[in-house]
Amino acid sequence: MDIKGSLIYLIWCSLNDEIPDEALLRETDFEQLFQICQKHKITALTDLSVHNLSHDVINDKIKEKFYHKYLNVQRINILFEAEKERIFEVFEKNKIWYLPLKGCIIKDVWPQSEIREHADIDILFDRTYADKVRTLMADMGYDTKEFGKSYHDTYIKKPIYNFEMHRYLFTNDNEKTTEYYMDINKKMFPAENQKYQYRLSCEDFYIYFIAHAVKHLRLGGTGLRTLVDIYLYLQNVPLNFSYISEQLSVLEISDEEEKLRNISNKLFSLENNGNLSLLEDDEKNLLNFIFLSGAYGTIESKAKLELSALSSNQTFSFKNKFIYWTKRIFAVPARYNMRYPKLYKNKVTRPLINFVRFYNGLTKNRKYLISEFRTVRKMKK
Repeated sequence: MDIKGSLIYLIWCSLNDEIPDEALLRETDFEQLFQICQKHKITALTDLSVHNLSHDVINDKIKEKFYHKYLNVQRINILFEAEKERIFEVFEKNKIWYLPLKGCIIKDVWPQSEIREHADIDILFDRTYADKVRTLMADMGYDTKEFGKSYHDTYIKKPIYNFEMHRYLFTNDNEKTTEYYMDINKKMFPAENQKYQYRLSCEDFYIYFIAHAVKHLRLGGTGLRTLVDIYLYLQNVPLNFSYISEQLSVLEISDEEEKLRNISNKLFSLENNGNLSLLEDDEKNLLNFIFLSGAYGTIESKAKLELSALSSNQTFSFKNKFIYWTKRIFAVPARYNMRYPKLYKNKVTRPLINFVRFYNGLTKNRKYLISEFRTVRKMKK
C-alpha cells in the first residue's frame, strides 16, 4: 500500500471506529505520513487510528508526535471556542448581526468536534459596522492584519487567534457565486437563544461549503479535510437534495460537487474499507490533485491549473509559460476592485494596479514570487 492508500485507510479507520489491520501498514513511512497529515490538517483525526498501532508497525517517537498533535489541537480548539463565544457576546451587546461560517458549523458533525483542525475562524457580519468591529476587536487585544482590502478583514492576537470577519462571502473571482451570494441575507434566519446571530438552512450551508471548496479547487486546490467534512456532513445531516441540485446548477458547480461527494463516500463509507480501486479514473485524478494540494492549495497546483487552461493539449511549453506570466503581470482580476477601489474604478488608472502589485511582490511577497517563478520554470508535462 502506497502512502496515499495508507493515509486514506487510517482516516477510514478513524471515521468508522475500526482497529487498523497492521499487516496493511508495515511498509508505511509514518514520518512522511505525519508530514502529509500536517499539510492537510488531519493529524489529530488520523491519530485516532494511529493510537491503536503497535511499536512493531510505527516508531514510538513518531507515534508520540501524532498524540502530541492530537492533544495540542484539542487545546487550541478549546481556546478558540471560548474566544469565539466572547466575540459573539460583544457582537450581541453592540447589536451587530453575524453569521458563523465553515468550520464553526461543520465541526459539530465530526466524531469529536475538538479535533477538527483549523487556522482561523470565519464570521460574516453586518459590513456597515466594519469600523465599529475594528474598534471592538482592538479593545479585545487584536491587531488588524488586513482591513478594507478584500472581502474579509483579518484580526490576529497572540499566541494563536486569527479571525476573518467577512463583509461578503465571495470576491469577484467568479461572477456566478459573487452574484448569488451578494444578497445572502434572504437565506439567513435567526439562531436560537441569540438576538443577532443568524444561521443558514442545512441545505444552504452545504451549498455554500461546496461553493467555497470549488473556489479553492479552481484557485490552487483543497485538502483531504474537505472530503472528510463533506462525508461527515452528508452522513449526519438530512438534506433536501432536490433543492441543493437546483442551486448547484445555478452556481454551475454541479459536476464538482458530484465528484467530491462520490469520492468522499467511496473512500470513507463503512462498507468500502477505504478502497481506492472503487474510484473512476476522473475521480482518481481529482483525488491525486487534492492529495498533492494540501488544506489550502499550493503554488504548483494553482500554476498547473492556469497553465493547463491555456492549451487544449495541456502542455507546459515556453509559449504557455510566457502567456501565464503575461497574464500574471498585466491582467487585473476583478477581485482587485475591493483592494484598490479608486484605481480600479477608472479604466485609465486601472493598469496602475499592476505596478502596485509588482512592487508588493518585490517587497512584501518576495519569497512567494520567487517560489512561484521557480515552480513554473521547472514544470514539465
